[in-house]
Amino acid sequence: MARLGKVRVLVVDGDLRRADIFRERLSADFEVINASPGPSAARLLESEDFDLLISDQGHSAEEGLIGDSPAFMHLKAALAQVADSDVFLWGERGTGKSLIAGYLHSSHESEGALVRLSIADLNEGDLESALFGKSISGTLLVDGVEHLSHAMQTRLVQQRTTSTGNCRLICESAVPLTDELISKELSSYMSSERGVAFALPSLRDRGEDIPRLAVYFAAAACRHDERPGLAICRQAMVDLCAYRWPGNVAELKAMIEKAVASTGERSEISPEVLFTAGPSLIVEQVVEDLSLIHISE
Repeated sequence: MARLGKVRVLVVDGDLRRADIFRERLSADFEVINASPGPSAARLLESEDFDLLISDQGHSAEEGLIGDSPAFMHLKAALAQVADSDVFLWGERGTGKSLIAGYLHSSHESEGALVRLSIADLNEGDLESALFGKSISGTLLVDGVEHLSHAMQTRLVQQRTTSTGNCRLICESAVPLTDELISKELSSYMSSERGVAFALPSLRDRGEDIPRLAVYFAAAACRHDERPGLAICRQAMVDLCAYRWPGNVAELKAMIEKAVASTGERSEISPEVLFTAGPSLIVEQVVEDLSLIHISE
């Protein structure tokens, strides 16, 4: 992997000195963004335009666990049994892996920070320093565990099996963790007493949750824009439920927010407002990542 020219670090309601720990470990230049909790921090988090997140803010159950479809109820019941195990989350883009990780962090007994490390563009030297340097207290969230070499995955397992510190490991992946992508040691650890793996359902598999999610996102967008609440008309809701959502919950959220911003003085969201803007950015990103089509200039 190529070395990053600069590591963007987002600190949300956290101690800036925690960023210095990683500044000492990594050889790349640092850009630290300090944000207080609120709408501006939420936008920065959603943009994911950062390589390392340090936050003292978890997520409430309302934010990360909205839904009562059978598929999602099964997931919530399983999450309730996790206790303090290390967790491996697999799900398509937009299924809410980071929200689930934040919820698990907030339910952890440790009072430390949530440290999210995006590893896809870091070289092995920087990854080694970040993963195996001075231990942290709280939760270490590794985004893109499939990008680690098998040797480094095995070393990570060895560290976790001998660790006595108060740090929980959560790993995320947007692709299925097949034998080609993960080492035998990591695969075994994921099903051991200390590790547990979850596959997050796509929004297509929890379609019963779409109305509740849509109403929640619309209400949140109205509060953010300081405007009166909006209704979602019946046909708009029918169309939302019929759509396939390749970008999952994140795409639904983005579409509802665009609709709220475009509704003007009207009192309800119509189908025309929902679907006139075309595919959202996350859909285009999913298509690009999966190499399903070639877009020429």
